[in-house]
Amino acid sequence: MLKILGAMLIIMSTSAMGYLYSFGYRERVRQLRELQFSLNSLSSEILYASNPLWIAFNNVSKVCTSPFKELFLKISENLKNRSTETLVEAFNLAYNEYKEEFYLEKEDIELLNTFIQGLSSNDTEGHKKNFNIAIKKLESIEKDAEDKRQKNEKLYNYLGVLCGLLIVILLV
Repeated sequence: MLKILGAMLIIMSTSAMGYLYSFGYRERVRQLRELQFSLNSLSSEILYASNPLWIAFNNVSKVCTSPFKELFLKISENLKNRSTETLVEAFNLAYNEYKEEFYLEKEDIELLNTFIQGLSSNDTEGHKKNFNIAIKKLESIEKDAEDKRQKNEKLYNYLGVLCGLLIVILLV
């Protein structure tokens, strides 16, 4: 009876490890979609409502979910309080504070950083181009991330279960 209970605990724990590892793939796709939604909202705030950046980031933080909600709110606070000199500094300061909550890869963060740099130095036409380029690039990144998720999510789920079974077989 004790052996069966131990075997079940081993299989359940390795399965949970596999599910937790595959969670990163699923969460990255969700965050990329949320980022696209946030950039579309930010585009409306800046281009059509003509709000200052700190108000635009504050309004967008109200409609998006975590971790972008906290990120945009912190950027807004940094700009409003003038605790940083530029938008890029405000973004970097806010991102460094919340980077543990993001499942984005280096490529995704570089795109976001490039977008923020373009946002701080362009006129209205430049902003439109910057938003279009960033959103199109995010769409292609999201498609690749979804393909990766579909391939690897099942792999890690099965790998967790099979590793547990292998450990149980080796111990018995």
